[in-house]
Amino acid sequence: MNYKINNIFMRNDGGKNILIIIAVAVVLVLLAVIYLAMREEKTPLEELVEDKAKIIEEQENMSENEQEDKVAMISGIKSAIGTVMNRDNNLGFPYLKDTMVDRRVTEREEYFAIVEFNADEYEVVSDYGDKVLKDLAAIKLKCAEFFKAVYENEHKIYLATCKAFQSDDDLREVYKLIIAREASEGVDWSQNIQTLVSEILPSVWLVDINEFWLYE
Repeated sequence: MNYKINNIFMRNDGGKNILIIIAVAVVLVLLAVIYLAMREEKTPLEELVEDKAKIIEEQENMSENEQEDKVAMISGIKSAIGTVMNRDNNLGFPYLKDTMVDRRVTEREEYFAIVEFNADEYEVVSDYGDKVLKDLAAIKLKCAEFFKAVYENEHKIYLATCKAFQSDDDLREVYKLIIAREASEGVDWSQNIQTLVSEILPSVWLVDINEFWLYE
Protein backbone atom coordinates (compact mmCIF):
# COMPACT_ATOMS: atom_id res chain seq x y z
CA MET A 1 0.00 0.00 0.00
CA ASN A 2 2.77 2.41 0.98
CA TYR A 3 4.54 1.62 -2.24
CA LYS A 4 1.47 2.53 -4.30
CA ILE A 5 1.01 5.84 -2.44
CA ASN A 6 4.64 6.78 -2.95
CA ASN A 7 4.29 6.04 -6.63
CA ILE A 8 1.26 8.31 -6.85
CA PHE A 9 3.18 11.24 -5.28
CA MET A 10 6.17 10.52 -7.46
CA ARG A 11 3.96 10.63 -10.55
CA ASN A 12 2.50 13.97 -9.42
CA ASP A 13 5.78 15.77 -8.65
CA GLY A 14 5.35 17.93 -11.74
CA GLY A 15 1.85 18.96 -10.64
CA LYS A 16 3.06 19.71 -7.11
CA ASN A 17 5.81 21.95 -8.46
CA ILE A 18 3.29 23.86 -10.55
CA LEU A 19 1.07 24.37 -7.49
CA ILE A 20 4.05 25.68 -5.49
CA ILE A 21 4.96 28.10 -8.27
CA ILE A 22 1.37 29.36 -8.47
CA ALA A 23 1.21 29.81 -4.68
CA VAL A 24 4.46 31.79 -4.66
CA ALA A 25 3.20 33.94 -7.54
CA VAL A 26 -0.05 34.69 -5.68
CA VAL A 27 1.87 35.70 -2.56
CA LEU A 28 4.13 38.01 -4.58
CA VAL A 29 1.12 39.62 -6.25
CA LEU A 30 -0.55 40.19 -2.86
CA LEU A 31 2.63 41.73 -1.46
CA ALA A 32 2.85 44.04 -4.47
CA VAL A 33 -0.76 45.15 -4.03
CA ILE A 34 -0.21 45.82 -0.32
CA TYR A 35 2.96 47.80 -1.08
CA LEU A 36 1.19 49.95 -3.67
CA ALA A 37 -1.73 50.55 -1.30
CA MET A 38 0.66 51.67 1.44
CA ARG A 39 2.44 53.99 -1.00
CA GLU A 40 -0.87 55.74 -1.67
CA GLU A 41 -1.38 56.55 2.04
CA LYS A 42 -0.06 59.98 3.03
CA THR A 43 2.37 60.33 5.88
CA PRO A 44 1.36 62.51 8.87
CA LEU A 45 3.82 65.15 7.65
CA GLU A 46 2.27 65.17 4.18
CA GLU A 47 -1.21 65.51 5.69
CA LEU A 48 -0.02 68.37 7.92
CA VAL A 49 1.45 70.21 4.95
CA GLU A 50 -1.81 69.77 3.04
CA ASP A 51 -3.87 70.98 6.02
CA LYS A 52 -1.69 74.07 6.47
CA ALA A 53 -1.89 74.82 2.76
CA LYS A 54 -5.68 74.55 2.94
CA ILE A 55 -5.85 76.88 5.94
CA ILE A 56 -3.65 79.46 4.22
CA GLU A 57 -5.78 79.24 1.08
CA GLU A 58 -9.03 79.66 3.01
CA GLN A 59 -7.59 82.59 4.94
CA GLU A 60 -6.54 84.26 1.72
CA ASN A 61 -10.00 83.66 0.23
CA MET A 62 -11.82 85.36 3.11
CA SER A 63 -13.96 88.25 2.03
CA GLU A 64 -13.09 91.74 3.20
CA ASN A 65 -16.01 91.68 5.64
CA GLU A 66 -14.88 88.31 7.05
CA GLN A 67 -11.38 89.68 7.52
CA GLU A 68 -12.74 92.74 9.33
CA ASP A 69 -14.95 90.56 11.54
CA LYS A 70 -11.96 88.39 12.40
CA VAL A 71 -9.80 91.37 13.34
CA ALA A 72 -12.59 92.86 15.46
CA MET A 73 -13.28 89.59 17.26
CA ILE A 74 -9.60 88.96 18.00
CA SER A 75 -9.26 92.50 19.29
CA GLY A 76 -12.28 91.98 21.57
CA ILE A 77 -10.90 88.72 22.96
CA LYS A 78 -7.49 90.26 23.63
CA SER A 79 -9.17 93.21 25.33
CA ALA A 80 -11.08 90.81 27.61
CA ILE A 81 -7.82 89.05 28.48
CA GLY A 82 -6.21 92.41 29.18
CA THR A 83 -8.81 93.19 31.84
CA VAL A 84 -7.46 90.38 34.03
CA MET A 85 -3.80 90.48 33.02
CA ASN A 86 -3.09 94.23 32.87
CA ARG A 87 -1.39 94.56 36.26
CA ASP A 88 1.83 93.29 37.85
CA ASN A 89 2.10 90.18 40.01
CA ASN A 90 3.29 90.32 43.60
CA LEU A 91 6.91 90.09 42.46
CA GLY A 92 6.59 93.17 40.29
CA PHE A 93 6.49 91.37 36.93
CA PRO A 94 3.65 91.98 34.45
CA TYR A 95 1.05 89.24 34.70
CA LEU A 96 0.77 88.98 30.94
CA LYS A 97 3.68 87.05 29.49
CA ASP A 98 2.23 86.19 26.10
CA THR A 99 -1.10 85.64 24.41
CA MET A 100 -2.25 84.05 21.18
CA VAL A 101 -5.70 84.45 19.68
CA ASP A 102 -6.77 83.36 16.21
CA ARG A 103 -9.62 81.97 14.20
CA ARG A 104 -9.89 78.31 13.33
CA VAL A 105 -10.76 77.92 9.67
CA THR A 106 -14.04 76.02 9.61
CA GLU A 107 -17.52 76.73 8.33
CA ARG A 108 -18.34 77.87 11.87
CA GLU A 109 -16.61 81.06 12.99
CA GLU A 110 -14.72 80.11 16.14
CA TYR A 111 -11.56 81.17 17.93
CA PHE A 112 -8.94 79.82 20.31
CA ALA A 113 -7.29 81.84 23.07
CA ILE A 114 -4.02 80.96 24.80
CA VAL A 115 -2.61 83.05 27.63
CA GLU A 116 0.74 82.71 29.38
CA PHE A 117 1.23 84.63 32.61
CA ASN A 118 3.72 85.22 35.40
CA ALA A 119 2.11 83.82 38.51
CA ASP A 120 2.07 85.29 41.99
CA GLU A 121 4.58 83.65 44.33
CA TYR A 122 4.79 83.57 48.12
CA GLU A 123 7.61 83.20 50.59
CA VAL A 124 8.11 80.22 52.84
CA VAL A 125 6.98 81.14 56.35
CA SER A 126 7.16 77.89 58.27
CA ASP A 127 6.26 75.12 55.85
CA TYR A 128 7.23 74.82 52.19
CA GLY A 129 4.06 72.88 51.44
CA ASP A 130 1.93 75.82 52.61
CA LYS A 131 3.86 78.13 50.28
CA VAL A 132 3.27 75.79 47.34
CA LEU A 133 -0.46 75.55 48.01
CA LYS A 134 -0.72 79.35 48.21
CA ASP A 135 1.10 79.63 44.86
CA LEU A 136 -1.24 77.06 43.33
CA ALA A 137 -4.36 78.77 44.68
CA ALA A 138 -3.20 82.06 43.16
CA ILE A 139 -2.64 80.38 39.80
CA LYS A 140 -6.09 78.79 39.79
CA LEU A 141 -7.66 82.13 40.70
CA LYS A 142 -5.94 83.96 37.86
CA CYS A 143 -6.82 81.22 35.36
CA ALA A 144 -10.45 81.33 36.53
CA GLU A 145 -10.47 85.08 35.88
CA PHE A 146 -9.13 84.44 32.38
CA PHE A 147 -11.73 81.76 31.58
CA LYS A 148 -14.53 83.95 32.91
CA ALA A 149 -13.32 86.86 30.78
CA VAL A 150 -13.31 84.91 27.50
CA TYR A 151 -16.37 82.73 28.07
CA GLU A 152 -18.76 85.02 29.94
CA ASN A 153 -19.44 87.15 26.87
CA GLU A 154 -19.98 85.86 23.34
CA HIS A 155 -16.47 85.65 21.92
CA LYS A 156 -17.07 82.48 19.86
CA ILE A 157 -14.29 80.70 21.73
CA TYR A 158 -13.97 76.97 21.11
CA LEU A 159 -10.83 76.41 23.21
CA ALA A 160 -9.19 78.43 25.98
CA THR A 161 -5.82 77.57 27.49
CA CYS A 162 -4.17 79.10 30.56
CA LYS A 163 -0.44 78.59 31.23
CA ALA A 164 1.27 79.71 34.44
CA PHE A 165 4.99 80.40 34.78
CA GLN A 166 7.15 81.07 37.84
CA SER A 167 10.27 83.17 38.22
CA ASP A 168 12.70 80.28 38.63
CA ASP A 169 12.01 79.05 35.07
CA ASP A 170 10.25 81.41 32.68
CA LEU A 171 10.59 78.97 29.78
CA ARG A 172 8.53 76.11 31.22
CA GLU A 173 4.97 76.36 32.48
CA VAL A 174 4.31 74.96 35.94
CA TYR A 175 0.55 74.70 35.54
CA LYS A 176 -1.69 74.46 32.49
CA LEU A 177 -5.48 74.43 32.36
CA ILE A 178 -7.77 73.95 29.37
CA ILE A 179 -11.50 74.50 28.96
CA ALA A 180 -13.17 73.55 25.68
CA ARG A 181 -16.41 75.14 24.52
CA GLU A 182 -18.44 72.01 25.18
CA ALA A 183 -17.37 72.01 28.84
CA SER A 184 -17.86 75.76 29.20
CA GLU A 185 -21.47 75.66 28.06
CA GLY A 186 -22.59 74.09 31.33
CA VAL A 187 -21.02 76.83 33.47
CA ASP A 188 -22.93 79.79 34.87
CA TRP A 189 -20.25 82.38 34.20
CA SER A 190 -22.21 85.07 36.03
CA GLN A 191 -21.15 83.46 39.33
CA ASN A 192 -18.53 85.37 41.32
CA ILE A 193 -14.94 84.35 40.80
CA GLN A 194 -14.51 82.71 44.22
CA THR A 195 -17.50 80.44 43.62
CA LEU A 196 -16.21 79.56 40.17
CA VAL A 197 -12.68 78.70 41.28
CA SER A 198 -13.64 76.78 44.42
CA GLU A 199 -16.89 75.02 43.52
CA ILE A 200 -17.51 74.93 39.78
CA LEU A 201 -14.41 75.03 37.58
CA PRO A 202 -12.38 72.23 39.23
CA SER A 203 -14.81 69.74 37.68
CA VAL A 204 -14.81 71.56 34.34
CA TRP A 205 -11.25 72.39 33.42
CA LEU A 206 -8.67 69.90 32.21
CA VAL A 207 -5.37 69.97 34.11
CA ASP A 208 -2.79 69.36 31.39
CA ILE A 209 0.38 70.22 33.34
CA ASN A 210 0.70 70.19 37.13
CA GLU A 211 4.07 70.65 38.80
CA PHE A 212 2.32 70.91 42.17
CA TRP A 213 0.74 67.45 42.12
CA LEU A 214 2.84 66.20 45.03
CA TYR A 215 1.29 68.78 47.40
CA GLU A 216 -2.37 68.52 46.44
